[in-house]
Amino acid sequence: MKNQPNDIAALGSLLPLSKEQLSQLSDGWQSSTDATAEQITQFYRSIGSLLTKANEPDYPPKYSPTKPLKPKQYQQLLTGWRQRVQQLLNTNSNDPASLTALAKACHYLWQGVDLSQESASKQQRLWYLAELWLQNLAHNQEPLPQDYVPLLSGLDQLLETSYQQTATQQEIDAKTVRELDQRSFAHLLDKLLVTVYINMSTLATLDDASRALIEKLSAQMTMMHNDKNASFVDADTVHATADK
Repeated sequence: MKNQPNDIAALGSLLPLSKEQLSQLSDGWQSSTDATAEQITQFYRSIGSLLTKANEPDYPPKYSPTKPLKPKQYQQLLTGWRQRVQQLLNTNSNDPASLTALAKACHYLWQGVDLSQESASKQQRLWYLAELWLQNLAHNQEPLPQDYVPLLSGLDQLLETSYQQTATQQEIDAKTVRELDQRSFAHLLDKLLVTVYINMSTLATLDDASRALIEKLSAQMTMMHNDKNASFVDADTVHATADK
């Protein structure tokens, strides 16, 4: 197993992350024997929060909002998603046609998010980054589908959950069930957002627009992390002075 940081608080010092460090995080957290489930959850929540707060005009681009996707549309996208993923696994190569189809599905998904949802912004950014990642994958020989199938499965899970939530809202009153599911849904969003960002950042070949976005996000996350640390230092100074 690759070396990995055990101190969650130190992760912020890795921003902006090098490709080697990103690979270590991507591999390490999935096979870690040191980190607890709570620590891993906190890691994804912290980085996911930074990725959500980043203020970039093209993240995602401006668009004319349409009506939120309906259950039947989610179901169609889910069926098509699984067919294309299976095709990728059958050949274990970055087939441009399959990856383009998956990217197109992500495009529909980020534009069809229900904007009334509390997590709408995070969902949009996740599906938009996933679209860019899949588009760029088509121009890379590696990684192979067998390497990133866990991420595709995670996106499948999110797509299925969105379908079920939409169908439930229209068919029955299951408010209590939905509230119980919100915590796991929020963690899934954070985990996928961070994982897509990591996988996209470590691609050998990126188009100019995607590379520029990754660099801007990295710079903004570094700035927000440093500002947060500075506020903690200031608060500690105030408390120390007051205690004297």
